[in-house]
Amino acid sequence: MLAESKQQTLLMQFLMNKNWSFARHLILLLPLASTFIPNADSEAAKAIPNYDEVMQAVYSHGIFMFCLSVSLIYFNLFVLLPRLLFRNRYLLYAFGVAALGIIYFIGEYIHGNYAYQGFEKQIEVPVLSFKNFVDNVLLPLIFLGATAGYKVFKKWIVDTQRLNDLQKAQLNEELIHLKNQVNPHFLFNTLNNLQTLVKTDADKASQVILGLSDVLRYQLYDSTKENVLLSKDIEMISHYLLLEKIRRENFTYEIKINGDINGLLIPPLLFINFIENALKHGADTREASFLSIEFILLENSRLQFIAKNSKPSIISIKPQGGLGLKNINRRLELLYANNFDIDISDRPNLYSVTLTIPI
Repeated sequence: MLAESKQQTLLMQFLMNKNWSFARHLILLLPLASTFIPNADSEAAKAIPNYDEVMQAVYSHGIFMFCLSVSLIYFNLFVLLPRLLFRNRYLLYAFGVAALGIIYFIGEYIHGNYAYQGFEKQIEVPVLSFKNFVDNVLLPLIFLGATAGYKVFKKWIVDTQRLNDLQKAQLNEELIHLKNQVNPHFLFNTLNNLQTLVKTDADKASQVILGLSDVLRYQLYDSTKENVLLSKDIEMISHYLLLEKIRRENFTYEIKINGDINGLLIPPLLFINFIENALKHGADTREASFLSIEFILLENSRLQFIAKNSKPSIISIKPQGGLGLKNINRRLELLYANNFDIDISDRPNLYSVTLTIPI
């Protein structure tokens, strides 16, 4: 498998790399030259009357046809293809190719009759006929089609690579934009909690500030990375929930880890929006509330995140916003395409989210 992949890579380098341009042109020109320049060393050829004069005419016509063919092929490659076919002018391109065939046939007829003048008995002089047109134009058209096919294939590869690069750049920009939306959203919620505590309990407010510094340190130094350790992300979630616990004494939480997560990498801040949303649904200073978080390492190299939270019996204020969930869904699509599963259950007294992602 590795050998096949290496061979494919070498083939693509030969087809696409500019350093191999001269070799690619030789592969075209050498077979084309051998087609038009005959083998004159056979005994049958030397038995022709006026052998030297005849072969001079044959070589002259062969060289002319070779030069004409090369000119038409390169005209197609560097003029007709980029200016007509690649600009979706298909009918004009078809007329252009037909014109090249006619030019080739007329060139062969005129130069053949001129070069072979006086040798009609020894050499078959080109004549104007449909059969002769088909017989003589078919081979150059094969070369024309082969080179055009290569040019189209090369353009397709270049366009595909350019499109992939553009999509990657756009995805990176969008991911950065989404992450920049996530961070202020998280900070806004935490500062709201701090504002409440400053008015009610200065000691707890001081503890929140210390806990917030740990969370902000994670955001400043870790969330800018492409991937972070899952253990670091869970540690940040633990700090955040501790802040919530300080703010609400009747709030309890638990974090369970099922499996060995050492060394596992994930995109940063992947789960915090679900945590925020769970706290928002379960926010109630009058009733006891809980949040259960579980990370399960599955057998098929997938990680399952489960968050379950209680809901108050009476919802006095409808949760506002929804920016966080919209962002995380879009971010999951950008990161994993369709290779993730998310299930949200909203029951009268329980709200749960189950997310499964590859690792």
